[in-house]
Amino acid sequence: MRRPYNMMLVLKDTQKRYLHELSAKELQSVAAGWYDGIRAIMQIMPLIGKELAYNVTTHNGPGAGLYFEFLPYTQEMGGFEHLGLHVCQGNPQSAAKNLKNILEQE
Repeated sequence: MRRPYNMMLVLKDTQKRYLHELSAKELQSVAAGWYDGIRAIMQIMPLIGKELAYNVTTHNGPGAGLYFEFLPYTQEMGGFEHLGLHVCQGNPQSAAKNLKNILEQE
C-alpha cells in the first residue's frame, strides 16, 4: 500500500454538494470527522518517522456528492517512484489498527 493513511470522509446523502446544504447534525459530524482525521495524522506521522505534512481536499461533484480526502504526506518521490515503482509503506490491517488506537484515545 503506497499511502496507507489516506482517509476519506464521505456523507451518506450524495445529493448534497455544498456545506450550506447540510443540516446542523451533518455539519457537526463533518467537523468531528475533520477533527479526528487531522488529530490522527498529527499523531501518526511522527510515529512512522515522517515530518508532519498533509492536505485536505474537498470534492463536490455530481454522483458522489460532498466528500473530503485527508492526504498525509508519506511518500517521497524518488527515482523508483518516477519510474512508476512505489515502495510499500504499510498494509491496510496495520494502518487501520493504528488509526483505531489513536481515535479511541480520547
